[in-house]
Amino acid sequence: MRILLTRIDSTHRYRKWWQQVVGTEKRSSLRFMIPLLGVIAIMLGGTVSYAQSEANRPQINTPHFDGEITFGERAIFWFGKVTPTDNYADVRVGYNDDVLVIELSIFDRWLWYDETPSPEELTEWDAVTLYLSLNNDFQESLTFNDYQFIAQFDPSNVAEQYLTAYRGGDTGWEPIQQPFSSFVGWRGEGYNDKNKEARGWRVAFIVPFEELGFSKVPASGTEWGMALALHDRDDLSGRAIPDQLW
Repeated sequence: MRILLTRIDSTHRYRKWWQQVVGTEKRSSLRFMIPLLGVIAIMLGGTVSYAQSEANRPQINTPHFDGEITFGERAIFWFGKVTPTDNYADVRVGYNDDVLVIELSIFDRWLWYDETPSPEELTEWDAVTLYLSLNNDFQESLTFNDYQFIAQFDPSNVAEQYLTAYRGGDTGWEPIQQPFSSFVGWRGEGYNDKNKEARGWRVAFIVPFEELGFSKVPASGTEWGMALALHDRDDLSGRAIPDQLW
């Protein structure tokens, strides 16, 4: 089994789907998500047919692990850039028979998190949103096979209130019981302080296949859609900063 990641260019077909995906209240901050879609194709045994993909689409094949998903042996891709206000992320993907792991190492000079978090405001601070579409068809409306996972920077790495999840429904994104876990770490002088610079932070999304409705590893040829949004906050006031997207 291996995972094939493909980033898809913008077309009119995807535009309405992502407008509903991000929701009316988030369109202003996530409007750049539309042209940056990713695809996960899960292949158990056999080979991947590259003829089915456009030649210019970047693809990443991820190895399967029998047990521990070793960090240094995962597939890797990256997006964003490093400037005083922009962030950059290395993304490593791996899986075993039980879970899919998507881990981001983020370069960020200023770390800010909400000391009194609420699900609706997690993306207004340093955070990452992971979108998964198990249908991989990017319809113009959400389905129950569409998921949104959000993890905010949490220096304690113990508080579940810094995580939230949604599932597509008839009326849009609907809150669900958290179907994933995460790991958060950071390096630097401090956080929530403009006088203390950081080197960055990392977050891992650990998604059990069972929580997505699978009794075992998905079958050969299964394809998922994926997108990532890297949210940034560099001061207490919350000055608007565009999201970095894949």
